[in-house]
Amino acid sequence: MFQETKLILQFDHKNSIPMLSFMYYDTKPCERYIRDCMLRLYAASPEDAEKERLATSVAEHHIKRFMEENYERFQNWKNLDESLTRRHPTLKGKQCLCEMIEQELWPQQPCLLNQRAA
Repeated sequence: MFQETKLILQFDHKNSIPMLSFMYYDTKPCERYIRDCMLRLYAASPEDAEKERLATSVAEHHIKRFMEENYERFQNWKNLDESLTRRHPTLKGKQCLCEMIEQELWPQQPCLLNQRAA
């Protein structure tokens, strides 16, 4: 569902009043970053259409899996870690999805591209 709507549902209790809020999160910049990391890791170029499609599919898969397995982390945005790279703008300067995901995918090689992604 998240992949289609790009909405994160947040449920909170403030002063015993239940509150439901929605946050739009465009995952495309993070998907492109992970795709580019995959291409670089396997020494492929974006001009290779087949490898680019595969890398895009892998990036989408990792974002979807991460959101499904860690959805509760996003329930309270203020508790997320601060971004060290400010790679992609987020609410209150928190880590973007690809910052969180790359820690799992490449724990020994953070910031594979070592640059800000578009």
